[in-house]
Amino acid sequence: HKVLIATFLLLGVKEKETKNWQSIQALMGKTGKESLKRRVGECEPHTITMDTVQRVRRQVHGLDVLSVGEISATAATFALWVETMVEEAESHHKQHYEQ
Repeated sequence: HKVLIATFLLLGVKEKETKNWQSIQALMGKTGKESLKRRVGECEPHTITMDTVQRVRRQVHGLDVLSVGEISATAATFALWVETMVEEAESHHKQHYEQ
């Protein structure tokens, strides 16, 4: 659940819309332009704010991708995506700040 909350936060969904499992399931079930697969594929790290990065880091703090993978390979894939997007967003903001 935490990994999917982090995923949707990175995709711009408000935190209050991710609080319960039914809301997450509804978000996962969207189709077309709002589909999870499409949104993940179109997500650009430079559009993610540092505030969102910090909220996501708090959300997944202490999660281990290998442990997540033992429960669900799909969740592990999302965990890796979250980790990568957070790192890329931080790198973008750091470069932008240093210029």
